[in-house]
Amino acid sequence: MNLNLLSGVAALSLVCAACSEPASQDETTAPEPVLVTPVTPGPNVTDDLDSFVAKCDADFTRLKARVEAIEAFKGPYTVDSVMVPLNDLDTEIGNAYYWPYIVTATQPDEAYRDAAMACVQKFIPLFNDLGLSQKIYHQVKAIDLTGADQVTTFMVEETIKSYESSGVDKDDQTRARIKAINEETFRLSQLFDKNIRDDVRYVEVEDVARLSGLPEDYIAGHQPDENGIIKISTSYPDMFPVFSYADDDQLRYDMRMANGNRGYPVNEEVLRDLLKKRKELAQILGYQTFAHLTMEDRMIGTPERADAFIKDINALVRGTAELERDRLLERYRQIDPEAEMVMPWQRGYISEKLRAELYAYDSQQVRQYFQFDNVKAGIFQLTQDLFGVEIRDWDTPVWDPQVSAHEMVENGQVIGRFYLDLHPRAGKDQHATHYTLRVGVKGKQIPMSVLVTNFPGGDGTAGLMEHTQVETFLHEFGHLIHNMFSGTQTWAYVAGMSMERDFVEAPSQMLEEWVWDYETLKSFAINTDGEVLPRELFDKMLAARNFNRATGVAGQTYLAAESLQFHIADPETLDFDAVSNGLWETYSVYPTVPGTHGWASFGHLGGYSSNYYTYQWSLAIAADMFTRFEAEGLRNKATAMDYRTMVLGSAGSRPADEMLEEFLGRPFTVEAYAEDLKEAAQSAQ
Repeated sequence: MNLNLLSGVAALSLVCAACSEPASQDETTAPEPVLVTPVTPGPNVTDDLDSFVAKCDADFTRLKARVEAIEAFKGPYTVDSVMVPLNDLDTEIGNAYYWPYIVTATQPDEAYRDAAMACVQKFIPLFNDLGLSQKIYHQVKAIDLTGADQVTTFMVEETIKSYESSGVDKDDQTRARIKAINEETFRLSQLFDKNIRDDVRYVEVEDVARLSGLPEDYIAGHQPDENGIIKISTSYPDMFPVFSYADDDQLRYDMRMANGNRGYPVNEEVLRDLLKKRKELAQILGYQTFAHLTMEDRMIGTPERADAFIKDINALVRGTAELERDRLLERYRQIDPEAEMVMPWQRGYISEKLRAELYAYDSQQVRQYFQFDNVKAGIFQLTQDLFGVEIRDWDTPVWDPQVSAHEMVENGQVIGRFYLDLHPRAGKDQHATHYTLRVGVKGKQIPMSVLVTNFPGGDGTAGLMEHTQVETFLHEFGHLIHNMFSGTQTWAYVAGMSMERDFVEAPSQMLEEWVWDYETLKSFAINTDGEVLPRELFDKMLAARNFNRATGVAGQTYLAAESLQFHIADPETLDFDAVSNGLWETYSVYPTVPGTHGWASFGHLGGYSSNYYTYQWSLAIAADMFTRFEAEGLRNKATAMDYRTMVLGSAGSRPADEMLEEFLGRPFTVEAYAEDLKEAAQSAQ
C-alpha cells in the first residue's frame, strides 16, 4: 500500500478536487516547507496507548493546519511555490498515517488495535479535504512547466489528470457525496479485513493419533491441554500442514470447513455495502462499473481486457488441470476404491503422496533443510550479492520480542530501514504482507518497510519451513527490496513502488525464481546436522516444480474472475454464493464444498477490489523480465544493477511499459509466460 496522497488520494478513494474559479493571483509568500530529517527515525513503537492516541491527535491537528495554510497561498504558482510544499506535506502525512495502519495488523492488544483503527479513520477526512481542495487543484493547474525536467512534468501532469478524472467538474453537493462515499468505503474495507483477521477458528482433537502423518515437530508443538484437547487453529502454520500431511480425512474436512467460513456471516453485509458504495462512486464519476474506474490508470486498462486475459490464461491450463485432477483421482482410489472424485480438502494430501511417488520427492524430507534462521540469513545474503548492499542489525525499539530491525547500507550510507515481524501470535494479521512505513524521498527521508508473515520459528525451535514458505518469504522480501530501492525520487507523488498497481507484484514474483536456483539454495539450505541440501534432492524438487501447477493457476484465475465479477454485478441482487460457486465450476476443476463461503475471507476484495487479476498479469511481466537474467546469468551483477536502476529505482516516475522496454530492450509481451505454461503442460503429459 502506498498512499500517494497528493493524487486526489488515489490509492484510497480515487477522488479529486472540485471545480470553481481559480484563486486570485495576488502575490504572497509561499508556505514554508515541512522539515523532514534526511535520515528519518523509526516510529514510537513502544508508546503506551494514551501516548499513541495523543500523538495521533497531534499529528492530525498539525497536518490539517498545514493543508489550510497551503490552500491560503495566493501565488505566483510555480513548481517551487506549489509542488515543493505539497511534496513535503505528502511525505509528512504518509509518515503520520502508515504506522497506525500497520499497528492494526500487528498489535496483540485489541484495545490498542481499535485505537489504531480509529486513528487511521481519523485521517480519511483529511485525505478527502486534500483531494477535494479546489484551491490546490487550481494552484497545480496554473503551474507553467516550461523548462521543467521530464519527471517533474510527468508528476504535475499526472496530478492534474487524477484531479480531472475523479470529479473535478461536479457541483458542491455531488462533491460532498463523493467525500462521504470515500470515507465509508474505507471504513467498510477496513472492517471487512478486521472481521477476517479476528475470526480465528479452531478444530478440536481429542486423540493425538488423529495427527498421524503430520511432521514430528508439528505434533510436538500441538500437545493436549489440561482437558486433553488438542486445538488446531486456522492460522497458516497450523492449517496448511494438516491439508498436506494429515492421514485423517475427517480432520482435513473439518479444517476446510473452519477456514472456509471465516468472516461469515458478518462479512456478507459488509461486503454488500462496500460494493454498493463503490458502484455509486463509479456512476457519479461517469463510469459503467467500479472495475472500469479502478482499471483506467492500470497497465491492463479495462475490465474487458482483464476478463479476456483471465479467460486466456485459464484456457492455457484447463486441459492440463483436468489431467492433473484425473491423476489424483486414480491415486486416491488406492485409498478409497469407491471414490468418484477428489474433494478440495483431499487434494493437498493426495498430491503429496503422488508427487513423492512420481518424482521420489518428499516435501517433509526437504523441510529439514530450511531452518528459519538460515533462510532469513540466506535471503539477506542474496540481496547483498545481487545489489551490492549490506544488511545489518538496527539498534532500535521493536513492538514484540520476536520482531527484528535492520538497516540497508550502501557505500557506508544507510539507504533504508526495515522491521521483520515474521512469526504468528494472537491478534496479528495471518497473511504474508509487506507494508510501506515510509516512502523514500530523495534528500528528505529514507524508505522504511515492515514485513509481516506467519512462518514457523521464533519459539526456540528450528522453525522448519516448507519450500513454498521460503518462496513466499522471498516474494514478500522482494516488495521490501522494491521499497528500499525506489527511494530515489525527489517527488513523493512518484516515489514508492509504482504508479500502476498491477505492476507492483511483478518484481517480487520474478525474485521467486532464485529459490529454484541450486547455487542460491545451497548457501543456506542446511539441516541441523550441518548437511547441505543434496543436489540429488534439489533435482527432484526441480523435476516436481510444475507438478499440479496448472491446477494452481486455474484456482488463481477463479479468484481473479470472482473479484472482477463481484465489482461488475449489481450489488443489490448479487448472490455471493451463487456467483462464487458458478465461477468455481467454470474456472476450477474440482467440486465446490457445500456449506463454505470462501468469499467472506477473500481479503484481497478490500485492497485489490476488482483487480486480483494483478497476480497473473504480474506473473506475465515477471516471466518476461526474467528472460534477461536467464540469458545473462542469475548472478550477473551488471544485469541486477540495470534491473535495480531501470525498474526498481524508477518507482512511479514513468509508465511501467517504458521501464520494462528499457530493461528488456524491447516492449513487454505476455509470450514468455504463455510459453512457460505450455512447457509446464507438456511436462505434465
